[in-house]
Amino acid sequence: MGLFSLFGKKMDEPPERTPEPEKTPEQLAIEKENDQISRWGKSRRSSPQEKYRLLKELAEEGFGAAKYDLGLMYQNGEYVNEDWERARELFMDCAEEIPWAAYALGIMGFHPNHYQVERDDQVGEGAYYLSQAAGRGLEAAFPEIQHWYHLFDGREVNPIARLFDAELEDVFNELKEKADEKSWDAMGLFYQNGVYVEQDLAKAKECFERSAALNPDDNFSSARRHLRNPIFDLLEEEEDE
Repeated sequence: MGLFSLFGKKMDEPPERTPEPEKTPEQLAIEKENDQISRWGKSRRSSPQEKYRLLKELAEEGFGAAKYDLGLMYQNGEYVNEDWERARELFMDCAEEIPWAAYALGIMGFHPNHYQVERDDQVGEGAYYLSQAAGRGLEAAFPEIQHWYHLFDGREVNPIARLFDAELEDVFNELKEKADEKSWDAMGLFYQNGVYVEQDLAKAKECFERSAALNPDDNFSSARRHLRNPIFDLLEEEEDE
């Protein structure tokens, strides 16, 4: 039969491959996200030039963490010229996704001279974004709010406190309505720090416990980390007395 089999094909001819099934939109989305995370991680280990290239590319693809990091490059003048407005634009574009971007916008609102950004209602914008950052459970936002909230203590009218009252009311009510893992964790920080509500460590602990209960298998969750705060050990000692 020579090089031919009984079926009329060459013996050394490779077998036909079964075509791979088409990937679902969900699979393609996961692959894209993994690729973006990989390139974002690479940007943090790259030279300033390569870092800028990667972040710019990812930001154009809509990757929020890259927008925030690119905003920091413009804010700090890293590889590029300092451009506070460009930084602000990038932060605003990802503030709903990245709590630190909301925090950065809040700081810009209260430090317009330092950040070289002058706009109408910039303090109101600062109160809005710091409140949003607090609502996402960003711990750094709470001492910043406390600082500005109490800046005019002793005066009959505290305009900044009024701004925060309005914003924090909306944020806190939304957290109570959601009542999910992240919301309970954020509410715990409100009670722990005494922001918008009276400081109440017992309620703070209860909120963290409710958050942790919704994700019992994660021993490293934000809520469990908060529950390891020594301040709650003192609370237990007081309860035992």
